Amino acid sequence: HQVEPERGSILLDKKDDTAKSIFKQEDLVMAYVPFNFGHTVSEKVLQHGIRWGDCGSRDPEADCLGWQISNATGCNLMYVPGKLWPLKSAESHFGSRTIFGILRDPYERMVAQFRGTYRLEHPELGCDVDAGVKKMMEEYLAAVEAGNPWANNCNYLPQAEFFDQPFGATLAVDNRRFPDSMNEVFQKHGYDIQILTEEVGHVSGCDSKWAADLSPETKALVHKVYHRDFDLICKEFGYCDPTENVCLTRVPGMCPPQLFEWNEDKKIYETKI
Repeated sequence: HQVEPERGSILLDKKDDTAKSIFKQEDLVMAYVPFNFGHTVSEKVLQHGIRWGDCGSRDPEADCLGWQISNATGCNLMYVPGKLWPLKSAESHFGSRTIFGILRDPYERMVAQFRGTYRLEHPELGCDVDAGVKKMMEEYLAAVEAGNPWANNCNYLPQAEFFDQPFGATLAVDNRRFPDSMNEVFQKHGYDIQILTEEVGHVSGCDSKWAADLSPETKALVHKVYHRDFDLICKEFGYCDPTENVCLTRVPGMCPPQLFEWNEDKKIYETKI
């Protein structure tokens, strides 16, 4: 007899749109890694009736699982690695689905966190990204030393924590190539969803600052906190040079304009000659 495909199976006849529609929205679920375009993804899939992460809202929603408070950490549940979720919630939300997580270069990610939040909380820093990221890392290392890795609503947790089992991501999405990398995953798993360049939400301000502006001392602190992330990125994508300076060439506003020029036709940054 014919074996029935498991829930979420993508081994379906591509011509069979009816079969595809039955399975396509049960295959994937997102591990919401902070500052990795999770809101953009959540906002997009909400248009298709899917509630991931912050349920597409920057403001707390009572009926959104991601906005609930974790007893284990005190953080919003969306910012908590699946391994620390209440078992019933984890089984209901993640289940046997394919869990994906967007994985971002740590130096570039810290620059984004500085640009997006930290500099606004510390206006005395201006656009001094090196001093800002150094201070961020020193504060977080002190919190970890004091037994509180959940500081700042879990926003400084290593990304690798979200790939730990159980209920951790098993599919890594390359943030360097976002949104293309995310769209490729959607397509492969049978979702009729495509994130357009203009739909990507991103930080702004201090646009000329990027990973190359971090001093060796600051980078050493970032590496100390996020060494598992560097290892994971090397393993998953083959990006194994811990000194590499990265900007997001497929998201406008995410590469320094003095070095890169946005090509609107190709939707990509090109290096200035």
